[in-house]
Amino acid sequence: MNGPRASRLGRLSWTMFDWANQPFYTLIMTFVFAVYFSDVFITGGDGAQKFTLTQTISGILIAVLSPILGSISDLRGNRKRWMGFWSILFIIGMALLWYAYPAAPNGIWLVMFGLILASTAVGFGEVFNNSMITHIETKENMGVLSGLGYGLGYIAGLIGLILFLILFVWPGGETNSLYGLNTSEYEHIRIIGPLCAAWYAFFIIPLFLFTPDTKSNQISILSSIKQGTTNLVNTFIELKNFKKEDRLEKYKALLKFRNIPFEVDLFTWHNEDL
Repeated sequence: MNGPRASRLGRLSWTMFDWANQPFYTLIMTFVFAVYFSDVFITGGDGAQKFTLTQTISGILIAVLSPILGSISDLRGNRKRWMGFWSILFIIGMALLWYAYPAAPNGIWLVMFGLILASTAVGFGEVFNNSMITHIETKENMGVLSGLGYGLGYIAGLIGLILFLILFVWPGGETNSLYGLNTSEYEHIRIIGPLCAAWYAFFIIPLFLFTPDTKSNQISILSSIKQGTTNLVNTFIELKNFKKEDRLEKYKALLKFRNIPFEVDLFTWHNEDL
């Protein structure tokens, strides 16, 4: 840890990143929107494959660029400014999911772009959020604070899922209009993108207000990118010096493909079933 331990409020505010972004993974990437995307938005029978394609693209971007962004984070500091940038893109990406009209009369690419943008932006945001913990918590307590963040995230995802089922999915199947939303156009399902965007925008505020940040260091972005690229290349070169088991763990750390909706492809699940 560099510098004094952050206040309890600052440390707890850091965990709000997980609380704020988890509904995206639970409601959009896994359950509600993923099913809608595969069953209603894409009607050609290849919805799950197209959804998985968006996550493959974002996964590649995250795997390739995260070491470079991590280097920028470590060398330049000022992580909250970068988190603010990726948060804006994350919010925009989720908001674009509103345009997933049934059977995609206007095409699929805007929505697919929104999924790629949101998934990539939150992945890059995690890079800067994770790097902050070394400056706000002692080494002995980092695991506790990190575990608290993960735990709060899962709770947030569960709460969000239950609320959305009760307030939108179940009553939406029994009426043509719900809260002014046209259910025949699945607006009560498509609203999930803007709602998750609003959830994130609200609950991420404590992190920006109360979690301390490191000062910006006088090093150019170009220099930090060069250093990050060098670190990435050296990591792959060093892999050959590890045992097979160690190399596997290294690859897992480098290539972190997340939240590909296998359950959509393997099972015939619908919103009510989930």
